[in-house]
Amino acid sequence: MEIIYNPPKKIVLHEIYHFKTIEELVKTRTSNDGTRNLFWANGLLFVMYLSNSDKSKDQELDGIINIQFFDYVEMDEYKEIIEFEDNFLKLVKARVFNYGFIPFFMELTQWIKNNESKKLWE
Repeated sequence: MEIIYNPPKKIVLHEIYHFKTIEELVKTRTSNDGTRNLFWANGLLFVMYLSNSDKSKDQELDGIINIQFFDYVEMDEYKEIIEFEDNFLKLVKARVFNYGFIPFFMELTQWIKNNESKKLWE
């Protein structure tokens, strides 16, 4: 048996949005029951949406990952659960997955952090 590890060669970010607060990201990117997955790595809380076009799927075989939307906010330390009350005194709660040990996400979030000052997407 042959096993080959073939990490992505290129990541293409089509749209990036920097939220101002953790609450804003959580409220806009999770459902009322917190079912949208949130991720954390390298001091960033984020949600990403992969492109699902046929072209993007074909490019994945060549090691090119197309991220249609990458939404993020700074969050220095990992928290498994984020909860707060919104304007209607309703508890908002979301689960966060720690991806801080995965090289792909560490590299991606470091790129975001390094390029934030350049304001590439504003």
